Amino acid sequence: MKDNPKQSQRILEIKSSVEQRQEELESYLTRNQQPPESPAALSEIMLAGKRATNSTRSSVELFIAEEDRLLMSRLLTLKSQQEMTWIALYGSAALGVASSIIAVVLFRLIDRKLLAEKAQSRQHKALPRYQ
Repeated sequence: MKDNPKQSQRILEIKSSVEQRQEELESYLTRNQQPPESPAALSEIMLAGKRATNSTRSSVELFIAEEDRLLMSRLLTLKSQQEMTWIALYGSAALGVASSIIAVVLFRLIDRKLLAEKAQSRQHKALPRYQ
């Protein structure tokens, strides 16, 4: 099935957000090999990280919700197509049986007609001929 462009874009945004957050953490760790000077600075760093993580989590949750919706839509389409396939199959079988019955009836009618014509021909031959 073809990828959804909107979802592909979202996954790229999520990937970018995660990579950005990872780079920020690595940058912070390399700059500050020692603990922050004050608890307030540490608290601010932690809150900024929490906001970034929550933002990414929210994007992931939206992505998952959309994927679930798309999956349900695809499943409904698949179920509908399966039902139509069964209807077509049963319809074809019924049409085949009906055609066979019609063919048998027509062959019997033709057979009766030929027998009647043959009997009539015999009667006609059996009649005396006057000259």
